[in-house]
This record gives sequence, structure tokens and C-alpha cells, in this order.
Amino acid sequence: MVYDFASNVVKGRIAETLVEEMFKKSGYMVYRFGYEAILENLSQNRRELQESDTLEKIKSIPDFLVVSPNGSVQLIEVKYSGSGSIQKSKLNKYAEFWKEARILLVIPDKPHFKINYIENFLKTEKMFPLENDRYTKIDSKIIERFSEVVKQYFKE
Repeated sequence: MVYDFASNVVKGRIAETLVEEMFKKSGYMVYRFGYEAILENLSQNRRELQESDTLEKIKSIPDFLVVSPNGSVQLIEVKYSGSGSIQKSKLNKYAEFWKEARILLVIPDKPHFKINYIENFLKTEKMFPLENDRYTKIDSKIIERFSEVVKQYFKE
């Protein structure tokens, strides 16, 4: 059990790093924005905090704030999924507090990167290949290069 948890944490961090580097290679500015990144001390002392709406909002901060070369801003939550899907219940808190956020799913099978607005995903349960996304422009050659890394690290 502990091994599975640790393994999933590592896979999630690898997925976040891949996405971060892919966006950077595509000319985006990428800022780690998530709870663990900007509030590291708070996340480590979580057991001492009382649950509240404010704490829930803080814990649901998306992983990245991404700025495109033309200056548009996106909030992106990255998730790794060995099965290629994600439970809607894992995204409800993001939709509640961060309606403009997007989910970018990293999976071991092609297409390795899928994206949608979280709110739209919760309505339709659909994810779209990153290379087809009209809001995020990443060259297909860059996606293919990072797909090779996904295959290397996420062999199931």
C-alpha cells in the first residue's frame, strides 16, 4: 500500500515536470502555482489545520499558471492516469473554486496528453488530444518528443 502511494506520487510529479517542460519548449512561461509548490510549509503541516472552505480552496489551487507567447493565461491541473481516465469526483473541488481551470491528463497510451476545461469535462466526460486543442498551441513534434518520454517512464 505505501509503495503504491509513493509510486503514484512520483508518477504525478513526473507528469507535472513533463507538462511544465513541454510548455516551456513551446514558448510559454510556466509558473508552479499549486498548493504543494507555493505553500509547501502549509501542505507539510496540514494535520494541524482545521478544515474550512478557505483551506479547501487553497488545497485545490491548480498546478500551473501558464502564459502563452501572446499573453493569454491558463490555469492547468495535471493528473497522471495509468488507466487513461479520471474520476469526476477528483475534479469537483477544482470546478467549485477554479471554474476557468483546465485538466491536462498524462496517460501511458496514445494520445499521451489529453486536455479539457474541468467544468466541461464534468459535463461531457470527454478529453481531447493536446495536439487538437485550439486554446493551447504546442507543436506536434514537441508533443511527440515528450510522448517518447511518457512511454519510457510510464510503461504499465
